[in-house]
This record gives sequence, C-alpha cells and structure tokens, in this order.
Amino acid sequence: MRVFIVGFIENVLSWVGLVYSEPQRRAAAYLREYSRKYDTVEIDSWFYKISGPEEVADYLAQVPPAFRFTCKVPQELTLTHLRGNAGASMGVPNPSL
Repeated sequence: MRVFIVGFIENVLSWVGLVYSEPQRRAAAYLREYSRKYDTVEIDSWFYKISGPEEVADYLAQVPPAFRFTCKVPQELTLTHLRGNAGASMGVPNPSL
C-alpha cells in the first residue's frame, strides 16, 4: 500500500512545518523534499493541462528512481458534460466524448 498526498504544491504554505521544512522558490524543490518522505504523488494539475516534456523531465530529476507518479486523467476524457467557466453554460455535452 502506498500513502501519498494529492498534489505536492497545493496549499503549500499551510504545509510548511508539517510536510515541508521551509518555503521554497520553485515547485520542484517542494517535490524533492516531498520525495524524501513519501514514494508516490498525484499530479492533480494534469486534469486541467498536461505538462510539457521539460516540466516532466524536471519532476523526474527531483525524485529517486523508485518514486511513482499518478496522474489525474484530463477532464476532456472524464467529463461527460462541460463545466460552466467564464460565462459558458453548465451541462453542455463534452464534444470530445
């Protein structure tokens, strides 16, 4: 069984002192510290936008080889109906499905 926190940089300031020793300038620094305590993390942001190869390589450079990432499936694949954003109508069928 693996225990992990969803997203390593969400609500990060409230985690200083609990998960992280001090505030960092870069998200990758939080991941490096996180990976010393946990062996798995969910990348929640991929629900909204999949990161490019450079960002993924940066993530991999911060963690040990056995570290595992779980990725939230993009909303284009999981939402049968679109959410109302920026004045859009809620409940409109997702044309990607």
